[in-house]
Amino acid sequence: MGKDDGGLWDIIGAVATSMAVIIGGAAVVAGVIFLVKITYDAIRKYLNKARQIPGSHTAELLKQRIDSGKYKVVCNVFNRSGKKLESQAWEGKEIDSELQAEFGRKDKIVYDLTA
Repeated sequence: MGKDDGGLWDIIGAVATSMAVIIGGAAVVAGVIFLVKITYDAIRKYLNKARQIPGSHTAELLKQRIDSGKYKVVCNVFNRSGKKLESQAWEGKEIDSELQAEFGRKDKIVYDLTA
């Protein structure tokens, strides 16, 4: 897989989310995208989309190593009163070096996404 394969994984994730909407028959506010490698670029794209939500809000990015040895990264978007507006999760065999550097030794990052 080359560096430019991220677009393919974005399409696969969008199809999986669309399928969940069709199967569930309701709006999906949370989804899981399965990747070989979780990239900071994918997270950044989601955060940029979340910045478009009107009003003041924050995003909480959580990283965990799950029992299977894979990584799971979850982004929860909250308004200022603490109500969850959106959630997105990514699972993959590994995370890229840029995302690892963003987390450092932490498992949680909070971003101010005020529009």
